[in-house]
Amino acid sequence: MSILNRVRENKVTLEASIKDSTGSSFINTSGLYRTVVESAFVTESENGAIGIFIRYGGDVMHEDTLWLTNRDGDTYYTKNGKDFPMMGYVDAKRLNFLLAGEMVDSITKLETENRLIKHFKLADDPENEGKKKRVEDTIEAEVLTQWIGKEVDILVQMKQKEGWDKDSKKPNGMGAVTKDGEPITEVDIIGYFNQDGQSASEAFKGEEGKALEKGLARIEKTPIRMFKAKGATKPASSTAPKAPARPRVF
Repeated sequence: MSILNRVRENKVTLEASIKDSTGSSFINTSGLYRTVVESAFVTESENGAIGIFIRYGGDVMHEDTLWLTNRDGDTYYTKNGKDFPMMGYVDAKRLNFLLAGEMVDSITKLETENRLIKHFKLADDPENEGKKKRVEDTIEAEVLTQWIGKEVDILVQMKQKEGWDKDSKKPNGMGAVTKDGEPITEVDIIGYFNQDGQSASEAFKGEEGKALEKGLARIEKTPIRMFKAKGATKPASSTAPKAPARPRVF
């Protein structure tokens, strides 16, 4: 039985809209990148969250995991009495339409095939105590065969990582910086587009691509999204609606 059959969906996720929201060198700058999906398979965290691991290739390289569920297997979370779909769940639907040309209502309908594949994982480095290194491994995984080898443009906005406290070995609630005070960043994919510059929603509806232009304007204005500590408030002049809190995945 597919791991995907263990996800728990409800009305809000089954009807989750793919409408646009207003995630060979490694990516280190915000921008639009044309990529090829080299690997895509179902994965599971140590605490039971289910996701799809994706390795992008082409002119750039990037690895990402779309988390479809939280640690309880739910594809949604509840805040203030209202259910919200996991963003990774919605993004998986978007990608499936752009890559496979199929709009699915349930994530369990994604086509997978069990295969032995090569995959890199982190392992203890015997030459550097306390350090990890990437090693190649052969694993059996549920591969999304319809995604492999397909092109997709990803819109990236770099974001500042959260800092790490070495003593407690926990996040310190502040933005990570280098010794020179520069922000330490990571990739955040904020949009997926076809070669015509359409998002999944626009392509599905046959609409002119407008979301990409808005996304490019967003990253031009804010090339790096700085980390905001919990409890931090927005400037008084801000009238943007507050987004629901992200659920715990791991």
